[in-house]
Amino acid sequence: MREHEEIMVRKIQEKLGKPPAISYDDEGNVIMLSLIVKGALHIPEEVWELASLLDLRLGGFPIESLPEKLGKLTHLRSLRLIRCRICSFPTSMRSLSSLEVLDIEWLPLERIPSIVFLLPSLRTLRIQSCQLSHIDSEIGSLPQLEVLQLQQNQLMSLPATLGKLSQLRELDLSLNPINQLPVEIYQLKQLQKLKLFKTRIQSLAPTLNQLSSLHNLILSHAPLKELPIEIGELPNLIGLNLGHTELWTLPDAVWNLTNLQILDLSYTPISILSRNIQRLHHLRELDLSATHLTALPSEIWDLSTLEALSLAKLNLSEISSKIKQLTNLKSLDLRGNQLQKLPLEMATLQKLTTLDLSENPLIELPSFIADYPDLEYLDVYDIPSLRVPPREIVESGMNTILEYLRERKLE
Repeated sequence: MREHEEIMVRKIQEKLGKPPAISYDDEGNVIMLSLIVKGALHIPEEVWELASLLDLRLGGFPIESLPEKLGKLTHLRSLRLIRCRICSFPTSMRSLSSLEVLDIEWLPLERIPSIVFLLPSLRTLRIQSCQLSHIDSEIGSLPQLEVLQLQQNQLMSLPATLGKLSQLRELDLSLNPINQLPVEIYQLKQLQKLKLFKTRIQSLAPTLNQLSSLHNLILSHAPLKELPIEIGELPNLIGLNLGHTELWTLPDAVWNLTNLQILDLSYTPISILSRNIQRLHHLRELDLSATHLTALPSEIWDLSTLEALSLAKLNLSEISSKIKQLTNLKSLDLRGNQLQKLPLEMATLQKLTTLDLSENPLIELPSFIADYPDLEYLDVYDIPSLRVPPREIVESGMNTILEYLRERKLE
């Protein structure tokens, strides 16, 4: 078998003019073959003779369909198709009873080929950047499906039968013009990640609280105008991304999400933030950039678990000395404010790796910045008012700035 496959691989290489990407098992059988090409007109026939293949990746072939010989690869577990002209699949694909992952990208598909719904082992179905405008109700015949990613298509609606995907853990509908979810989606008890980035969703149903396993809810860049109070009944939610939505306010129920670790409210018109934010005692990342907040609740400085805090473009003229309590902070974004100085208490932020101070009317960088032992990124771009360090030092980069500040301390 090994000698036969070596011959097949050599012939594939001869036809393509370059060696393909290949992986072998311990017995020398070809188990992974990647043919991402440019200029080749046909898939070499020898590909279908590699009976031990588990993972096949094809890209760049200007073909409109796969051959019936695909069905010979009965051990195949993963099939990836990218940037081909394929718009139909062979009936022999039904023989791929071990196929667990079907990954399709940049193919001219308006519908999911019906043969896909007959794959009994399929766990992951990813159809990205195609031309899907319709999902047939037969999708409900894949109850074993765990991951369904349909981002960047033309979907405006979804079938109710999605509610039959009882094992679904991840659903990604990002970059589709869909404006409403079928109520059946809220019946997906195993769903852990729901991505609705850049959709046209304006609201969610109160039955959202049925998604008891939900860990991550991503609604950023959607025209979301309100959240149901039932969102507070998602005990396992750890990530809530609402950036660039049209939310003016948050329901008080949000503060019941005590396991929340990531909260993104950036570029929303929210103008008031409740003091109950202190109840999010597991919060690691908080982004309030470019909101309409006129003041920060002092309770923010009590969120001692914070590792990343973004307060960019809030027109802040000062930072509270209580920032010293955020000793776990690794990333701090203060760009685009009206800060003329930084509080000395920031010296306690010894875990900082990223500090952005750009676009502030600062006059002098405090020397304690040089004492941050793990600092990897310092941005002081566009600060014409800065006198210390001088411009030539700033233009030389972070390491030169830090060296200057250290020497200044010794003077």
